[in-house]
Amino acid sequence: MRWLTPKNVRASILLPNIENPEFITVLEDQMVKIQPVKQNGNFRFTILYLANGIVSNRMRNNTINVDAMEEFVKKGIISEMRHLYQLGLKHEIDFFNLEHQLYRKYHSDWKKQNDQDSLLHEDSIKSFEVHIKLEHSGSFKNRKITIKE
Repeated sequence: MRWLTPKNVRASILLPNIENPEFITVLEDQMVKIQPVKQNGNFRFTILYLANGIVSNRMRNNTINVDAMEEFVKKGIISEMRHLYQLGLKHEIDFFNLEHQLYRKYHSDWKKQNDQDSLLHEDSIKSFEVHIKLEHSGSFKNRKITIKE
């Protein structure tokens, strides 16, 4: 839900996963765009997520390439969004406000829908797209840190 809330100023994500974390990324300047597309009489949606991020903490030195870090962040956000959509399908909740987007952008088609015609289907989401720009903070500038004890 944190990726979709417009008033959310900052969100952090532990990557690559909670069980085996390597770094924490804090995301700011978030924006979500939901674009409905009509295909064969049905609507499918593209969810576009844009943000700037900062690598705030590194637990290990395994990932030093910024591109690899960005890829971890993209996959993590897409995974959380897919999980949220699946949860909404299970409980018939439109977390992504797909019906509202249809109402705003395809009003006449929205009016024609019956109350039983739900937009929530397994294939309603055409794609999740995530565009992230990561920066390092402090002393993490693109180098491997070696800690000697």
